[in-house]
Amino acid sequence: MFGQVRLYDYRCFFREYPATLHVSKGFTSFIGPNNAGKSALLRSLYELRSAFRQLQVIAHNPLAVVTNPFALELVPPLSDRMEVVSDRNDPRCAIELLVESSATNDLTLVRARLDFSAEGEVLRWQLFGSDDEQLIPGEGRGKVSGAINGAILLHDGRQVQTQAMSSLLDALIRVQYVGAFRNAINEGSGAHFDVQVGTGFIAQWHTWKAGASKAQNRAIQQVTEDVRRLVGARTLEVTASVELKTLQVIVNGRPYKLSELGSGISQLIVVLGNALISRPSFIAIDEPETHLHPSLQADFLTSLAKYAEHGILFSTHSIGLARSNADRCFSVQATERGSLVRLFERTPRYAEFLGSLGIAALQDIGWNRILLVEGPTDVRTFQYLLRLYEKDRKTITLPLGGDSMINGKVEVELAEILRFGCEVIAIIDSERESPTARPMKSRADFAELCGKLGIRCCVTERRATENYMNQRALSTVFGDRHLELGHFSKAGSNGEFWGKSENWRVAQALTKDELDGTDIGRFLESLRPAPQAVTG
Repeated sequence: MFGQVRLYDYRCFFREYPATLHVSKGFTSFIGPNNAGKSALLRSLYELRSAFRQLQVIAHNPLAVVTNPFALELVPPLSDRMEVVSDRNDPRCAIELLVESSATNDLTLVRARLDFSAEGEVLRWQLFGSDDEQLIPGEGRGKVSGAINGAILLHDGRQVQTQAMSSLLDALIRVQYVGAFRNAINEGSGAHFDVQVGTGFIAQWHTWKAGASKAQNRAIQQVTEDVRRLVGARTLEVTASVELKTLQVIVNGRPYKLSELGSGISQLIVVLGNALISRPSFIAIDEPETHLHPSLQADFLTSLAKYAEHGILFSTHSIGLARSNADRCFSVQATERGSLVRLFERTPRYAEFLGSLGIAALQDIGWNRILLVEGPTDVRTFQYLLRLYEKDRKTITLPLGGDSMINGKVEVELAEILRFGCEVIAIIDSERESPTARPMKSRADFAELCGKLGIRCCVTERRATENYMNQRALSTVFGDRHLELGHFSKAGSNGEFWGKSENWRVAQALTKDELDGTDIGRFLESLRPAPQAVTG
């Protein structure tokens, strides 16, 4: 569930229009121009980590509410409160954490607020229950008297549950922030925000690759395989030099020092390697498109997400990347009222959308197929399913946006897509409720329209994409937490659905043999093979 971080008069975000950063599973994107505040928003998770850690002590140990006045001692990276206070007259900087109230008879710790308003004042966390009453030690109704069974106990006998706030804090303090400047490998050890660079990173890579832990050996091999696949090499080996001052990369049998290769491959190794070693809750990354060709950007994000427990938050200048690869997309715009963060409404105007993705540039280097899928979560899922059939390298996967586009009234929009001259195909959920049921009418109408326009369309025999996820793959990803849905069960009907935003993780665990006998497998197998990449 997690929650929200809300910033008032924090850097470029004014208190009248506070910035809200949603912390929830999946992919969240922030799109905007330079100096709009995208980086400040993500970097706040890094800057405020020490404050989150102190509040976490209180949430984990409710007795501290009685004994601790919530005074906060600032430590690096945020050692001067005025560094983050908005540059305006009478700034009143504050940070709020919010979680949803649980449906129980007990109160829940739903809000925590930290004010940075006046220099010299003691910084203190203030806590509020789901009745919006501030939790203050003392005597009388609503005052805190102690702790019991992991909850805050009030004088009137009520309990304030802390689990939801504790879960949010646990996620926040384990966020790994990756700044926009991702220096590769230079002599000297150090860190750029949460990314180890230089000889420190090289030493860690060497330990994981050549050390005694087989689990670490296998993990480094997985990162190497991800990099190999992303750059399209036949073979790839990455090892530390003898003096541990650089990495040696062997591409297709030819050795290179890392400095001899482009900054793109350096970024892949450094960022993926750091994520592997840290195993964060979330990865917050500025401009993941930096140094990467458009054909690699989405795949890089999906590969990176494998090393984060819950998901990715990313800022970008690319509208296409933000809209096609995120479950939630926000715009960040600089105005005279400070920077504004608002939900970015997806547009059904596909000519504009495809243009923003740089489709023409991709076609110039051989990308020749567009696959239309249900929504952003399916983009990541089908990237993996296409990979099983070796059809991913030349296929651009785009979201239709659900029911707003999957109907029989979008002939103009589909015709715009066909104007790009690519082979266009589609895979949509049928929403069938039984083996004998027909697909939902809007979906049947969409498939009929596709046939009229010459677009091959697979309307799933099973209810939806998640109904193809078998128990073995689910157990591989989630252990025994979830059961497969069956062919026609509606997601969530058994109360155990893992969520559409997690489908891609399960798809990653599926094998080609398991998909071969299905209609989706047959459809992907039937696609024209893509031209083989030429590698030097």
